[in-house]
Amino acid sequence: MAIQPTTNGTVTKAHVNLMTDTIIANLPPDALRSVIRSILTTDPGFTSAFEEHTRRYLQKSSSTPLGALFEGDNTTVWHATPNFAVAQRCIRAMIGSGLSFDSLDQIRHIVDQAKNVHLIEGSPNQAELENLITSVDGDIVQALTAVQKALNQPSGRREFTQDEHEKLDELFRSLNTCRGDWRSRRQEFLFERSLGVVAGFLAKQVEAVEEDNSSPAALKNGDGVDISTEIERFEIGNKTLPRLFSGLWQLSSPSWGVAPKSRIFSQFWKFVGQGFTAYDMADHYGDAEILFVSSTPTSDCCPTVSKG
Repeated sequence: MAIQPTTNGTVTKAHVNLMTDTIIANLPPDALRSVIRSILTTDPGFTSAFEEHTRRYLQKSSSTPLGALFEGDNTTVWHATPNFAVAQRCIRAMIGSGLSFDSLDQIRHIVDQAKNVHLIEGSPNQAELENLITSVDGDIVQALTAVQKALNQPSGRREFTQDEHEKLDELFRSLNTCRGDWRSRRQEFLFERSLGVVAGFLAKQVEAVEEDNSSPAALKNGDGVDISTEIERFEIGNKTLPRLFSGLWQLSSPSWGVAPKSRIFSQFWKFVGQGFTAYDMADHYGDAEILFVSSTPTSDCCPTVSKG
């Protein structure tokens, strides 16, 4: 790194010299990530500069059209194109660098294309494609969690600007349209989590959908679940709680894994049946609180503890 100090010794600018650029160009991606992380831990100012330059880069590059994200038709098995991975990486970088509202336009681009996807039962790559689309559902939840944080000010929560509200409203419409198309093809809608969170932001109602009694989502009310009494319990005041709690931090980010809403509900009640009836969550655990309340309309069996 070549540095150009002024007469009083302070540094005003620097440039990357040839040897340094050789390092950047030749380190494997994992090694480069490790080096960047190490640099960021040495001074808080480095993180701010890193995020600022990332935002500048993304704001310039994110407007470039990516083309088709999915390919297939009635006779060809659908699959994600290489453009999908590029779009998703861009969205995640936007969320990480503080461009949560900007990421909503990129997310809507994926949702608008996903509405045409036909999932063919038994096709060799159906599970892979479902996992990819479900991972975007997790990205949307994380983006909306970042949006919520952006609204929090020292003086209290601020209101959406008109532009911000329009971005959310457009995303809601895209999600609703995609939901209708998928339901008409009797496909499980894989953006159900994020649709519920966007609706909550906009104070909109999401049309209820009748679930097949054989589907995992049919267990969301705990029908037929016998709660185990084998878990050791203790008393706090007038509350009886299990000694072991199920933590919901993993719902805060797709980095911890993702699953469709129906599978999450099914897992909730699997835990309940085993006696794990206390859950640890907070409003910054993604949509954990929203999911938990919607999966347990009667909360008598499931006391909760919030960290936040």
